[in-house]
Amino acid sequence: MTALEPAPAQVRSTGLDAMFRPRSIAVVGASAHPDKAGFAMMQALRTFPGALHPVNPRGGEILGRPAITSIREVDDVDLAVFVVPPHVVPGALEDAAAAGIRAAVVCAGGFAETGPEGAALQDRVAAAARDGGIRLLGPNTSGFMNPRDGATANFMPAVCDLAPGSVSIVAQSGGVNLAIAFMLDRAGVGLRLGVGLGNAIDVD
Repeated sequence: MTALEPAPAQVRSTGLDAMFRPRSIAVVGASAHPDKAGFAMMQALRTFPGALHPVNPRGGEILGRPAITSIREVDDVDLAVFVVPPHVVPGALEDAAAAGIRAAVVCAGGFAETGPEGAALQDRVAAAARDGGIRLLGPNTSGFMNPRDGATANFMPAVCDLAPGSVSIVAQSGGVNLAIAFMLDRAGVGLRLGVGLGNAIDVD
């Protein structure tokens, strides 16, 4: 993943293009509360140039955008970013598949890294993604950063200010991923793509 060339405009995003170069994103678990992870994710995506849909069952408005109450309400969304508790993820992936979404980022921890019960839940997540035809990053990931295309789905809001460049990073650790990304930015090199793999049940 040293470089990604722009996809032809007439080609619908699929597979890893739908994940790392999405035209539209739904943030499931988006929140208007500044202390919530769903708020931080929305902040990190505030400069995303495509359609950004906050999803919260309470509705309302999040960072100036109207929230929809279910991911099943969206049309033509490439990527779903899940900022929800781990036990919710399998059903949420089924909803995403029903909405025609083909890529997902699962940020929650509490899966195979926690022991047998978490591993069983992770198996359910893997099956839901596979059965729904969804490429999945995570679970237990900090997300990814693609400054060139303005897609910065990460818990660190400052990532939306990273300068684009030529170097890409793929790391299991979100902390390592972020540390190197900001070092590249300070050095004037910039970032092409930074990916936190987490538990890497699909994208690895």
